[in-house]
Amino acid sequence: PKAVMGWHIMADMKFMVMGVRSQDTALDVRELFAVPQEAIPDLLTTLVKSTPSIHEALLLTTCNRTELYVAMDDTEAALAALQ
Repeated sequence: PKAVMGWHIMADMKFMVMGVRSQDTALDVRELFAVPQEAIPDLLTTLVKSTPSIHEALLLTTCNRTELYVAMDDTEAALAALQ
């Protein structure tokens, strides 16, 4: 990565968002994606460490939605790991 004014520029990095929300997903399906708060750090650490193409991950959970944000360099490899 190239550092510019403290920012790291990664021009070849891709960004993906996957999620479920209450407006278009049934409750029984959303419950499958529920992650207890105390499990989030280990889940994200394992995801990043076990998937070389994923460099960063963030999980956003609210009462209405669960979203996974991923920074990666290989879309196909990241999607395969997330399935």
